[in-house]
Amino acid sequence: MNFTSLPFLGFVTVSICAFWCAPNRYKWMILLIFSMYYGWSLSGLFMLHGLIVSCFVYFVTLFVDKQKELMRANKGAGDYKEIKQRGKRKTSLVLATGTIALLLSWLFLKFLPQIDLAHRASSFSGWIAPAGISFYTLSLLSYLIDVCNGNCKAEKNIGKVILFTIYYPCIVQGPINRYGNLRDQFEKPVFHYNEFVCGFEQVVWGYFKKMVLADRLFQFTKGAFQGQYAGSQLILASIMAEIQLYADFSGGIDIACGISKMMGINMPLNFDFPFLASSISEYWRRWHITLGNWMRDYIFYPLSLSKPMTKLGKIIRKHNKEAAAIIPGILSMAALWVFCALWHGNSLNFVLWGLYFWLLVSLDTIIEKKRDGLIQRQAKAIQVVIHIVQVAATFVLASIGEMISQSNGWQGATTNLKNLFAPSDAKVFLFTADKFDRKDWLVVAVALVVLVTFELLSAFFFNKKLKERLAEGSLPLRWMLLIVGILVTLIFGYYGAGYDPTPFVYFQF
Repeated sequence: MNFTSLPFLGFVTVSICAFWCAPNRYKWMILLIFSMYYGWSLSGLFMLHGLIVSCFVYFVTLFVDKQKELMRANKGAGDYKEIKQRGKRKTSLVLATGTIALLLSWLFLKFLPQIDLAHRASSFSGWIAPAGISFYTLSLLSYLIDVCNGNCKAEKNIGKVILFTIYYPCIVQGPINRYGNLRDQFEKPVFHYNEFVCGFEQVVWGYFKKMVLADRLFQFTKGAFQGQYAGSQLILASIMAEIQLYADFSGGIDIACGISKMMGINMPLNFDFPFLASSISEYWRRWHITLGNWMRDYIFYPLSLSKPMTKLGKIIRKHNKEAAAIIPGILSMAALWVFCALWHGNSLNFVLWGLYFWLLVSLDTIIEKKRDGLIQRQAKAIQVVIHIVQVAATFVLASIGEMISQSNGWQGATTNLKNLFAPSDAKVFLFTADKFDRKDWLVVAVALVVLVTFELLSAFFFNKKLKERLAEGSLPLRWMLLIVGILVTLIFGYYGAGYDPTPFVYFQF
């Protein structure tokens, strides 16, 4: 059931009605039943992977919790120091074993199906990875690590751990959750009319972005990086691909968060106006925030604060204090971007994509202080102009990164990078694509105006997001805008006879 299909809309309607009709103590069970059905509809028997790893993490965290209880019970005893050290060793061993097991199962199921084994074992030819495996693997890893580090108590109810793993609005493309943030919401959801309507508005807004803008642009961008464009045309195609990805991904997140909000469950923020960023570092702090926060907390901080990095920093500090503050962080970011590239795919163009952004973020880290100090010494008017130029440059650099990720392997990516500096053979706006004409460009242009206006109003003219302000406004205005949004999506959305629902870009992860 794709998010944009009619069966999914019916499924959501029934699940929300069943959820609010059920007694409070059974609400999480209703969510679990619907989540299991949805997982089965997407992955069939492969959803068993999510159930198995959930049970595995459940028993591991219970073991860790017992070790911590044992240490607490023996506090003050004569041999407490020995008991504490033994408990820490067991916890560290269990954490390492659990982490490796989760990562290996993820790598095995995610990447083995993409290897051509036809000449070795034809039985593997039909293998597919479970839907959302990359998302729920990271969620379970965060839960396991948080329990081991004492940041979260182990859940005693195995059903709630399974629900956390396969919760249906988030299983396709996130956001990536932490169990500590969802535990109470699963147990004690509270109905608020304003929150319910705000969630509904967010769902409609998500469908607008997905069906009116993303799915229509996809008809152009899906074949835009086969080496046929160069120069200004290729840059514009990259910008269109970046906009398409944003409308697709953030639209799907809006649908997932809106459905959750309609059930009294608040999801973490995943986008914060990324195209207003004035540097690549800021862009990644605003884009796919839950993934960025996960990698920051579980990869970057542990590495940058580790003994080898601390020792390296001390050695470098003897020669250069500024370098000592930067180099360990840059090296830690290298590991982060390797993981990020691997998380997105095993094609070599993703390796180049990771290297590209690592270099840009590293350069930004090196020059950040001097650059900001230089800008602050300028007049206010000049600062505004510089900021606008920085935002535009960041947007173009991010778009080039998207071009790399959509290229066909290493050769395709390097060819497109070379073509960026080649002259364009035609006028910038003379694009051709199958089933994509001037009417489509007109709809895209109008949808972009709506999107940009909405985002700018939210970012600069309201201290809250515009969706939340509308939810607090007058009842007639709210429902009028909601009905208009539904009608616009139905009239201009990309669907109908012969329409093949476009999977969300992040569904493949």
